[in-house]
Amino acid sequence: MTTVGMHLLRRETPLGGESFGGYLTRMAQKNGYDSAVWLLSAGGIRCKHGVSTNISFCDSAAGLVGLASLLGLDVSELLTLSYPRPTSKDARTDYTFFGHRVQQYVLRPDRPKVCPACLGEAAHSRRIWECSLVTTCPRHGRLLIDHCPGCSRRISWLRGKVCVCGCGYDWREAAPAMPLPDKELALTKYVHQLCGVKTAGEEANWQPPSNPLFTLSLRGLVSAVTFIASQSRGISCSTGRYITSTARNDSLHETFSRAYRVFEDWPVRYHEFLGQHQACAGKGGKLRSGGHPSLGASFGRIYSGLYTTLEAPEFDFMRAGFASYVFTQWTGQTTTPRSPVEHSLPHPGKYITGTETRHLLEVSGYHLAYLIETGQLRVVTPRKKRSRSLNLIEVNDLVSRP
Repeated sequence: MTTVGMHLLRRETPLGGESFGGYLTRMAQKNGYDSAVWLLSAGGIRCKHGVSTNISFCDSAAGLVGLASLLGLDVSELLTLSYPRPTSKDARTDYTFFGHRVQQYVLRPDRPKVCPACLGEAAHSRRIWECSLVTTCPRHGRLLIDHCPGCSRRISWLRGKVCVCGCGYDWREAAPAMPLPDKELALTKYVHQLCGVKTAGEEANWQPPSNPLFTLSLRGLVSAVTFIASQSRGISCSTGRYITSTARNDSLHETFSRAYRVFEDWPVRYHEFLGQHQACAGKGGKLRSGGHPSLGASFGRIYSGLYTTLEAPEFDFMRAGFASYVFTQWTGQTTTPRSPVEHSLPHPGKYITGTETRHLLEVSGYHLAYLIETGQLRVVTPRKKRSRSLNLIEVNDLVSRP
């Protein structure tokens, strides 16, 4: 039952960068409640299994009126703690995180994690910790924990104190974890920088390393890292929703650190990654003439995903790196292109059709469009025929390809 008009005896406004669940837990602790469940229930918010896991994604002012009244806040103040939906029409599954549009699967407010040292300095839960790419604390150089060292259970919002587990273990007293090398902190540092979250005085002027990942938006960063992580884990889905859904933080850290290393020393390690994940000839997929596997058979979802899931222009560097690998190191690539059939060309010896080019290079329509759009192949399209398959490609461009 909603208790509109009722106020808590002890009230405080949310702290900067505080999470929604953390703020409610802090208010429950201030007023002597066992958990934030009573606050949610009294605020008219239905709780599933004792806690509302979607409270952070509530962007409806009407749904927060009762809770705001209980906490003595304006609804607008409470909404600053939630993740609103972006205004763009193509962002149906996205939310706003520190002003950035991101995929919902990367935000995990229902699986809290903490830095014991940060809690020791200021006892409140940080919102930045709810991003699954944030697996470490760059301020203290340690891995975040999502399981209590005292009872080994997953940390939950079903607790009455911000810093203390339901078993009574105070996380601020946890033994310091082993410090992490700088390269394992770089990804989290960049997320902090994009979100405008300062971790320490010396971090204010931190510059990202020379890595193509750090030219991307936050959403692009999530897409690139989780795409490579999915392929490394052998997960058919090219997004990261299956990786981030139930994984422990230490497992996510290992997975994302491995994916991050693929982008170091670009494109050398990327090419090594492609070589390691190139399928063996004959293990599924259609063989080309001569017994060599096609690109689809060799690279599977890596190949298709680069031209579908990662079709945005900001991922052109990944497609360029892939094309470079295919034409220099791919074991299924013929050494020299075959000569086009002269009688099939509208201008013998000068042009070849888009369909013939695809068969000649063994590439998909997506890849062919990319080669054309990036200027690697010159094209002439008949005025009365606008079909992509009827594009005319310069033969000299094919012959001169590396």
